Amino acid sequence: LRIFSSYVHIVVAKTELLTNNFEGNSKVIDVGGDGTNNTGPTASSQRDAALAAGITTINGIVISPSQTLIDHYNQQVLGGSNPFLEQASTFQDFENAVFTKIQREISSVVSNSPTTQPQTGGGSSSVPEPASLILLGGSLFGLAVRKKLKVAHK
Repeated sequence: LRIFSSYVHIVVAKTELLTNNFEGNSKVIDVGGDGTNNTGPTASSQRDAALAAGITTINGIVISPSQTLIDHYNQQVLGGSNPFLEQASTFQDFENAVFTKIQREISSVVSNSPTTQPQTGGGSSSVPEPASLILLGGSLFGLAVRKKLKVAHK
């Protein structure tokens, strides 16, 4: 028996996010897997509890070509403000799906960054937070290094 329980992922992530002494503009949980809940409470009950406790968004990433699994995530796991689901049809597609997910998350952080008012003149310009730019650069650098290492080992 292989136990898969997205509700456990949500419970653990919620606890960590709400008790870690860091303040952020959002608290996002990512749940990934290749199966539906097969033990314990429903994922939707824990999703709803996490959102009520202050979690902003719960996103998902599935590793399966199954529409049934995609429907499960859409109905039972995703929730909050602008959640999204990425799909990798196979485990070989997982790296690209994670890369796409990271790009989506970073672009939403950068597009939702606070704006600053110029010292003189009118209007405003959007300036991403330095941490957002560092996160974007670090993520892209890490993925590029991993890809080069994978090619070098072939």
